[in-house]
Amino acid sequence: MQKFIFVLSMFCITLLSCGGEIVEDFSQQSQKNRTIQAKNSENLIDLNSASISEIEKLPGIGEKLARRIVEHREKFGRFKRAEHVIVVKGMSDKKYRKISHLITAK
Repeated sequence: MQKFIFVLSMFCITLLSCGGEIVEDFSQQSQKNRTIQAKNSENLIDLNSASISEIEKLPGIGEKLARRIVEHREKFGRFKRAEHVIVVKGMSDKKYRKISHLITAK
């Protein structure tokens, strides 16, 4: 019984001593992610102003889908949010997830 309590105590001490480092590492990683997102926001393709050829450069987007995105924008107006591109015929969830970090709707 004493051995069990000793092992449990050592486990708790180890866990508590590492806990601060884990939180610190997570905080640093979150800051890095925010910095990367800020840098990438300058390179995002704006669905409300991009040409067919610019949209076509996105992974998984061919000429037909790029043309449909521009036609949708011209017919129904600007995209209020980048996620709204999902309503365009041919844009699947999978394709959207592939490009979501590369597009914006300003």
